[in-house]
Amino acid sequence: MKQPRVIPFLLKRLLVGASLAVGVFLLGSVPSLAATGDVISSFSAPGTNPRGLTWDGTNLWLADSNTDLIYELTTTGTVLSSFATPSIEPTGLTWDGTNLWLSDTSTDRNYELTTTGTVLSSFATPNPDA
Repeated sequence: MKQPRVIPFLLKRLLVGASLAVGVFLLGSVPSLAATGDVISSFSAPGTNPRGLTWDGTNLWLADSNTDLIYELTTTGTVLSSFATPSIEPTGLTWDGTNLWLSDTSTDRNYELTTTGTVLSSFATPNPDA
């Protein structure tokens, strides 16, 4: 099975219904944008250093590297649940339709996680310079 590639970005765009959720990690907020680019709404991130944002079709998932938690959020920012990351510097998060994938720079690993935080698998981040 081919492993998904998880890449951290300062700006992550996710389609949420007919609008676009944008995680602006430098600002620590999650605005929702219309297709025109107009801000529809925004909310503060629950942690102080958000580094990964993904959408599962219903809710947003946000990884924070200060709290070392992954938060499940409604699209209005209400925290539904959270769990500890398996590492200390989460920097990327994505959804494959079933599970979450977390990238971590402190361990140079990618983790496949259930939505409750159980690690299903992990592998070393490929080194393009090797």
